Amino acid sequence: MIRQTILLACCFAVPLPFCAFSWLPSAHADNVICVEAESADTVNAPMRIVDFKEAETNDAVAAVKGASKDKYLEIPRKRPTKPAAEPTEAKADAPTGNTPTAPPKGDCLTSPKKGSASITIHIPEDGRYYLWGRAWWMDECRNSITIVVDKKPGFTFGDDRTFKCWHWVKALNRLKLSKGKHTFQLKQREPGVKIDQLLLADDRRYIPVGIENSGKGE
Repeated sequence: MIRQTILLACCFAVPLPFCAFSWLPSAHADNVICVEAESADTVNAPMRIVDFKEAETNDAVAAVKGASKDKYLEIPRKRPTKPAAEPTEAKADAPTGNTPTAPPKGDCLTSPKKGSASITIHIPEDGRYYLWGRAWWMDECRNSITIVVDKKPGFTFGDDRTFKCWHWVKALNRLKLSKGKHTFQLKQREPGVKIDQLLLADDRRYIPVGIENSGKGE
């Protein structure tokens, strides 16, 4: 019995590589800024703000449940051929982080309409930040938006293969941002997409989980 106890203690004393815990969110990131997408300064149609509670009484809006504060930004999908569905309850958040990139979309076409929303985010100090977005995609033809930061060249955000549930998506490249206010413009690329929150973190180990506290960074 004593020998078994010693062996067990030795097993737990063996140091594990840090990557064994890399899936855990970092609670001590230096700077984490999270904002609600619906807090946008301007919203241009067909982009719109959806309030799930109000949508429950509006048959023209097929809302999804599970967004922070029950509100989110949406680029509506094209007019359905059948009557609008009842509000749908989304599944729990999918595993965080990027999922494999979708294959070429073939017949998928980007939308000619140019809905957009502009969000002002205050950066506490100079640095390079990882950008995350809590998103809900319809399918592989409706799973991305364009993001423009401070009038710099825009980039495609999304194109992962997690559909019909809220999940966190990470931008491929870090953003070099100076201290102060910055404008993040979300531009329509495809219909049928929803954005709940945006989050910036200067620690690569920080992985957002579920609904984040939008008071971070204030």
